[in-house]
Amino acid sequence: MLSPGIDFKYDAIEGYSAAAAEIMPHAWKAGPQTLLLMRQLEAMDDGGVVIMTVPANPYRCPPGPYERACMIAHFLKTHKPKSKLVILDAKPTFSKQGAFEEAFERYYAGIIDLNLTNEIDDFRVVRVDPKTMEVQTASGTKLKGAVVNVIPVQTAGNIAIQAGCADPGGWCPIRPENFSSAKVDGIYVIGDAAIAVEMPKSAYTANSHGKVVAADILAALAGGEPAVARYRNTCWSLLAADDSIKIGADYTPGEKDGKPILVPERAVRVAEGGKRRGAAEELRRGPRLVPRHHRRCPQRQHRSVSQGLMRKGASGARAMPARAGQHRRGAAAPPTGSPGWRRRGRAFRAGPAPRAPQSTRDS
Repeated sequence: MLSPGIDFKYDAIEGYSAAAAEIMPHAWKAGPQTLLLMRQLEAMDDGGVVIMTVPANPYRCPPGPYERACMIAHFLKTHKPKSKLVILDAKPTFSKQGAFEEAFERYYAGIIDLNLTNEIDDFRVVRVDPKTMEVQTASGTKLKGAVVNVIPVQTAGNIAIQAGCADPGGWCPIRPENFSSAKVDGIYVIGDAAIAVEMPKSAYTANSHGKVVAADILAALAGGEPAVARYRNTCWSLLAADDSIKIGADYTPGEKDGKPILVPERAVRVAEGGKRRGAAEELRRGPRLVPRHHRRCPQRQHRSVSQGLMRKGASGARAMPARAGQHRRGAAAPPTGSPGWRRRGRAFRAGPAPRAPQSTRDS
């Protein structure tokens, strides 16, 4: 079984390298890089500009750059209020977009400058200069920063590529029923390195992959039939000190355009009165969620953007301003498989977290 994680395509950006990352850290592998980014932020003068570059999909942890943006902006707001954060994003849309954009406006207005690629401007960063701390986008925009966080284009970990498990794009195609390699017999590939299509690259999904692979190996050793694969993802993102959001879904092997893929099985939602329905919800780490209505809408084309996000405030439950792809109260129910949202914040801290029902998959 291979769980090699990720490696970086440093040469996808002119001037970037492992050595350049010691000046313009990626901080996309925990350890010295994350400490370097923290120390650079702490040492920066008040009024300095922080630049974050975000690659096109796929990459590890789709909402990660935007959660990091919230954390950096919170630090700037509380310690360096004259500074700002500029995000240069190679994508036109991103995971949990509606919720993050609301947080940027609600908590960090005037601090976060989000630049998404569109028909006119391509904000994909193509060149960096560690000596001058300058970055250049595909549209020719040039910016200098006091701190530059370059999140590079990514691939599967090198050991998977050396084993022949990767495709020309650098990721590993798998058979969704058991995560065995589609290119090399006798090898399983799990986690960020695998092409799981509808399933995002997260630590929670890797754990889910590993359980299915273990069951498949055990069934093979015992000469039995493996159980039908069921996968799970849950993802919390911190927006501010007392505000965070969650998305989660179950996944099963399916087919699209004649190709095997993993598809969302059903949404994770809360029914009236606070009773759960659908897939078992992971609530152990969070505060108790008070009952509230949830909005519904047709599924957004971008698979990981929000549906059903609500906030509880002093005046009671209210809907976020309507945006494309988000739920509206009273609209038609979302199709089966729409990711379900949960939110927690100061107004939700009403007691200890309830425990979700135990199952083999969630244990």
